[in-house]
Amino acid sequence: MLLVLFLLIVLLKLIELRSDGGQTTTKRSALVKIVFAGLCCVVLAWIFSGYKGIPTSAIWVGAIMAGLSFLMSRTVFGRNAYLIGSNREAARLAGIDVQKHLLGGFVLMGFFYAIGGILMTARLSASTPALGQYLELDAIAAAVIGGISLRGGIGSVIGAVGGAILLASIDNGMSLLNISSFLQMVIKASLLLLALVTDTFYNARKG
Repeated sequence: MLLVLFLLIVLLKLIELRSDGGQTTTKRSALVKIVFAGLCCVVLAWIFSGYKGIPTSAIWVGAIMAGLSFLMSRTVFGRNAYLIGSNREAARLAGIDVQKHLLGGFVLMGFFYAIGGILMTARLSASTPALGQYLELDAIAAAVIGGISLRGGIGSVIGAVGGAILLASIDNGMSLLNISSFLQMVIKASLLLLALVTDTFYNARKG
């Protein structure tokens, strides 16, 4: 697969050279990019040579993160969502159908909840009605730690994923230290409160 990717990059650069008339600067730039791509492929091949594969959940997270990042930053729906989060009344006066966008947001939320439930069930090979209990605290904490304001209008998908990774690392560390589940909840709630206080002070100074 890496070889196919490298050959595709070479082909694209050859097409670029042909379209630019083979200028010297373009040739040098294309050569540097081809060499860099080749080195990247070699490094990736060395890294994954002893690896058994990428977890399915990681592939899903990457695909969803890329899709949502594009949706929120490159589409009218995403820009309108940020505006509604910042000032709902201003968005309504600007002619945006606020209720329609809110409904779309809840539909997306339900869709991703379903994917998360399926992945969790597949990972555990079992399911109970209380499988996702208390995960809402983790979700809110990850979003706030990742820079998303609960007032709306501020934040990014990449920041939320970064917050989730940080929170998962802290959770894993607490489990390795044999910290009780009750104390883990207290620590995560304290992190959430700290992030909320920081967000409140930041918005107060900005406003």
